[in-house]
Amino acid sequence: MNTIEYSVLDTGNTKDCFEYEHAFFRAFSSTEFEHIWNYNYKSKTITAKIPYSNQQVFTAKLPARVVAGIAINFGMQNRLQLEMEGFKIDKSQPAICEILAMFSLLGITTGTPVIKSLTEFLIKNLAEKEITTVYGTCDQKKVRAYELIGLTVIDQVLFKNEKVFLLEMALNKYL
Repeated sequence: MNTIEYSVLDTGNTKDCFEYEHAFFRAFSSTEFEHIWNYNYKSKTITAKIPYSNQQVFTAKLPARVVAGIAINFGMQNRLQLEMEGFKIDKSQPAICEILAMFSLLGITTGTPVIKSLTEFLIKNLAEKEITTVYGTCDQKKVRAYELIGLTVIDQVLFKNEKVFLLEMALNKYL
């Protein structure tokens, strides 16, 4: 059985970024989130509108490919992805960040434990940065998966005729 490696993406490495962006595309190519992500259909990649300079990306890799990822935004003083979807939070809070994307390319049987392990890796890294609260958004189809890894719905809006949820995870209960 192949071992899964959890790591932080080197955003200065073009090859590693392409591999992550291609996996991101595979996870979300059938969705329409152009208001928050940049789709490149020619190269079959997706990037967040938030620049890599404000991000840290956590990945789960099998030897040859990225199979899961979580992108985090630390540029909380700038326009947030959640604001692009109609939400507001108190950005003056200390020690907060935002999930930009979370995905697993593995089936439910394998993918659920992988995303849980990747989330544990993420929490450990965020704790080292003294982050206490993580925010994120998702649509109706993904809300249950986010709840299973510890996020809580704190608000919802109708955006482009679809329910979108604002989620929060208080990390102090994990530390």
